[in-house]
Amino acid sequence: MTAYAIRRFLSLIPVLFGVSLLVFTFIHMIPGDPAVVMLGERATPESLEKLRKQLNLDKPLFFNTEAAIEERSITALFESQYFSFVGRIL
Repeated sequence: MTAYAIRRFLSLIPVLFGVSLLVFTFIHMIPGDPAVVMLGERATPESLEKLRKQLNLDKPLFFNTEAAIEERSITALFESQYFSFVGRIL
């Protein structure tokens, strides 16, 4: 039974990688500028540039992805949620 569970778990890794790659590809194939979508058509060039820099959209795709992985780690997510919750209590 343990061997079966280990095999199933190990077969899950390529499936999750494939799904992540597929979603990543579809998201980056969408036409348009995310900064314009978020701020609207009437946004100033300065605000668009500031948002692009904040979201790391001014860097090549590889560096953008690397920064996103670092920012969205589990510990960073927990810390931001924790401090947000504590901040609301205080």
